Amino acid sequence: MQFTIVIPTLNRADVLHLSLNSVMRQKGTHAFNVIISNNRSEDGTSTYVKSITDNRIKYVEPDRRLSMSRHWEYAAQFVDTTNENSLVMFLGDDDILNVNAFNIATHIFSKYEVDALRRNTGYYYTPDCPHRNAGFLFLPPLDGALTIRNSMDVLKRVAAGELSYGELPMLYHGFIRATLLTRLLGYGPLFQKASPDVYSNFSLAALNIKYASLNYPLTLGVATPKSNGVNFYLNTSIRDDFVRTSAHELRHRYPIDSAYLHILESLETVIDNHQIDVEINYRRWYTNLIHFEDFATICRNLSYIKSIFGKHWITIYFESCVWGLVRLKRIVPKRQAFIIKKIVSAVFRLRSKTASVAYTGDLRKIGINDPNGCMDFIEGRVSINIDGLAP
Repeated sequence: MQFTIVIPTLNRADVLHLSLNSVMRQKGTHAFNVIISNNRSEDGTSTYVKSITDNRIKYVEPDRRLSMSRHWEYAAQFVDTTNENSLVMFLGDDDILNVNAFNIATHIFSKYEVDALRRNTGYYYTPDCPHRNAGFLFLPPLDGALTIRNSMDVLKRVAAGELSYGELPMLYHGFIRATLLTRLLGYGPLFQKASPDVYSNFSLAALNIKYASLNYPLTLGVATPKSNGVNFYLNTSIRDDFVRTSAHELRHRYPIDSAYLHILESLETVIDNHQIDVEINYRRWYTNLIHFEDFATICRNLSYIKSIFGKHWITIYFESCVWGLVRLKRIVPKRQAFIIKKIVSAVFRLRSKTASVAYTGDLRKIGINDPNGCMDFIEGRVSINIDGLAP
């Protein structure tokens, strides 16, 4: 197998080395290259990358600052899509790749002849992250298990509101055959909405492919002071720049500051573009939205929620307030909150979509202060035998 890791970056020279080094120190002997696409950074990113003398690293830069999705589109054009045995992954510039990722992917793609590989992993907030979870790792149950799936079957369950879009094949933090990019371009640009990772999950699934799902950390999601998720939470200028550039370069029918509305729009767009027979359960999507979206976001987007789901504003306010009270365990004691949540779930016919967490903790208490140490900690808790994997 040959590997291409695409790392789009913007003003993160202080953490880019972690992501890049995690690729460069892969175990085993593999043919690979890294495409670092610099979205007109102003923090010395260009100087840092150009100082590295390794012909496996390709540095590219557009002639102007682009939205995230347009930047990913730009970077994708440098991927060789002609080789059936070439695998590609987009990796965040503050995330890291497991040092065994290439070995594991080679084994799975060769043995099971899949077109894509997704993974489950944890999420780590660095100690300097301006977030209440700074220093914490959130780790779902990981057992190293592998399953083989059909993407269309899973896509229908996602559209029905039964599964998260994260269960679909992934280009971001997952491997796909590079030839799939050519197939996707037959349906228009690769990334047509503000969140390229969300849109590409749906568009890949619409190709009706066979893919592997691995319950093991091939990558680690990392939140740093410049991460988009953190800056959306803090409502900073980085968030404003993301929204402004995305709104300017891409067309949206729903507001992009609502995660659930944006995910729904990506799904609707893929169904239209690919002309696939997939039915969306809007009742379930509405229930999920009021369950997980914060009240302020719901209020800002009330007119859209009313028009999409056909609900009266009083009903929306009431139901979102009920879920808000259930989530505030400081107001409702934990045991009572659990009972109330079960009752409310039954009333709204909601299957719980909250990802179960096997571990939550501040890693600073055990002397871990960086993503590499975090990944070592995770691997110490999860075992995998790539010679014994079975669907």
